[in-house]
Amino acid sequence: GDENTVRFTVLPFLQKQAVNSVNFAIATHPHLGLNAGWGKLLERLPIQTFYDNKAPKQIHYVSRQELMTAVQSRQGVYFPLETNSTINLGSVRLQLVNAEIPVVELLVGARTWLMLGEIAPEAQKKLVATGSLKPAQVLWWSGKTLIPELLKTIGPKVAIASADEIDSSTAAQLHQSKTQIFWTGRDGALQWTPAAGFKTTLESQENQTSFL
Repeated sequence: GDENTVRFTVLPFLQKQAVNSVNFAIATHPHLGLNAGWGKLLERLPIQTFYDNKAPKQIHYVSRQELMTAVQSRQGVYFPLETNSTINLGSVRLQLVNAEIPVVELLVGARTWLMLGEIAPEAQKKLVATGSLKPAQVLWWSGKTLIPELLKTIGPKVAIASADEIDSSTAAQLHQSKTQIFWTGRDGALQWTPAAGFKTTLESQENQTSFL
């Protein structure tokens, strides 16, 4: 996210959790302007290992060299992340399926998470047609419209939107398939553990409430 997101949302949350360093960080978005918050985060917290999406940056508010220098200035190690490369992050395995959108697959124990960047419906159809998408228990997306074919392919049990609101037609599809829905505008940050599952950081109403 941008600097304001880091300053007013991410850092206060990490401070509340008594986090004073980060083992692994992954900049998945190909737009540097949407990754501008990393510099602000690095001013406060060292990141030991930083993986960066190598796709061409389309908004140059921050250069890749500046980001690399910021990581290394805190004794961190910077790695470019290649499409289809797989990396092991302790108990988590990560694969960058598509760098431009982006599409990132995380294997957490026996559970597959899929992070999907913002993508137009026509592009979603093309993505489904490539056969690169696999079923995933957890879908993390922008809250924008998702086509039925894509949701059927992924078949998530849990869907998480990084958004203040969710597209109503997509919410209806997820509700019909009995998918548990969270979104940051309502639930705040989410915590997940294998034993307890997902826990919200804000008091929220049941998922039966209005999706808008």
